[in-house]
Amino acid sequence: MSSRKDAVFAAADSIESQGNKATLEAVRVITGGSYSTLVPLMQEWRIQREADRAAREPAPDEIVNQFTAMAHDLWTAASAIAQKQLAVEKESLKAERELLLAEHKEVIDVADQLTVKVTGLGAANAELMAQVGQLQNDLNSETGLRQAAESKVQTLQAQLEEKEHRATDLRAEVDRLHAETKLASEIRQKSIEEAARLRGQIEAQQAQYAQLLQTIKKAT
Repeated sequence: MSSRKDAVFAAADSIESQGNKATLEAVRVITGGSYSTLVPLMQEWRIQREADRAAREPAPDEIVNQFTAMAHDLWTAASAIAQKQLAVEKESLKAERELLLAEHKEVIDVADQLTVKVTGLGAANAELMAQVGQLQNDLNSETGLRQAAESKVQTLQAQLEEKEHRATDLRAEVDRLHAETKLASEIRQKSIEEAARLRGQIEAQQAQYAQLLQTIKKAT
């Protein structure tokens, strides 16, 4: 039955392609057979032909215009969203950068102050050492003042040890502040990299929207 159907369909297509009407008689001349066999096959052929014609007909201008307008509105809305998101990210990164710079400056200022204090303590320690040396010289030349000098030496040595402890603590604080400065710089770098990543995503979305619009225009 399938080969019979194919033969009838081919004959009808051939007649139509030559500009003639595919009637039952014209098809029967080519394929032979009875009318009772040809009638249902020709009915099926006509239904399929009309379906093929309908599928090949272009869309009405009104539908094409509406579809184009919808695509344009979609592109406009997507561009507006992308621009708004980019502006928000820029403002956020700007504020974060200003905050990091302020914190960085504050840490540097404190570190500088502590460095000055450490330097001052070093000078004070040198002065105390000089005093201790002088007292030791006095002890060597004035035995009558030995006990008082030894007491003063002990006091000065205790003060020296205390100041050395303070100097050590201040150096540790300076090291900590330098570490925080480095961490702040790393955070700032990560923020810049995150901004670049977001800009890349937005540009990729815009490219996708543009490609979609081009595809829609080609389809219409």
